[in-house]
Amino acid sequence: MFFFLPSSFILQYVVITGRTGWPIQAPNEWSIIGSNDNSTWTLLLLSKEEVVTSNVYPKSLTVQVNAAKAYTYFALVVHKTKGGDGWCTVSELEYYGYTVSLPPSPVGTNK
Repeated sequence: MFFFLPSSFILQYVVITGRTGWPIQAPNEWSIIGSNDNSTWTLLLLSKEEVVTSNVYPKSLTVQVNAAKAYTYFALVVHKTKGGDGWCTVSELEYYGYTVSLPPSPVGTNK
């Protein structure tokens, strides 16, 4: 799953929440990748922290990314789930950071 932002964004951390009632389908090895052209991707985070869920209420996992560069595309890549049944469910995925403003383009020179 990936998404596009209209402005460059420096990712500081993510919050991922597993789906209540489906702990077997929670990611336990996953990555966050970033791109500026939707073609060349850079690994920003490789996590082996299990996204813990319960049958009663959702639990969230906050993971620091601290990307050194701004990107306009971000994607979650799940490598393994807790149960290995071929299904992965995520209730919420939140990206936190800040946008990068470009300096204004010069219009002309004043003589």
